[in-house]
Amino acid sequence: MYLHLGSDVMIPVTKIIGIFDLPVMEASSLSMPWADGMKNGKYTSFLLTDTGIFFSEISSITLKKRADNLFSQEYTDQ
Repeated sequence: MYLHLGSDVMIPVTKIIGIFDLPVMEASSLSMPWADGMKNGKYTSFLLTDTGIFFSEISSITLKKRADNLFSQEYTDQ
């Protein structure tokens, strides 16, 4: 199953390590030099996978709900 991140980007739900809210991470004391180019207000969340970081315009809450639904479907269909 694949999670749609917007802008024609889809990633396998089993590859997701974490879904994060970009404004919350920017406000924290954590340094995110890789996100400096993403502060234009277009993106609201990012996902960490085993292959990289993906930014999305869809809220982290919505992405988490979608991922939870897909992940549970994948394992209950077996």
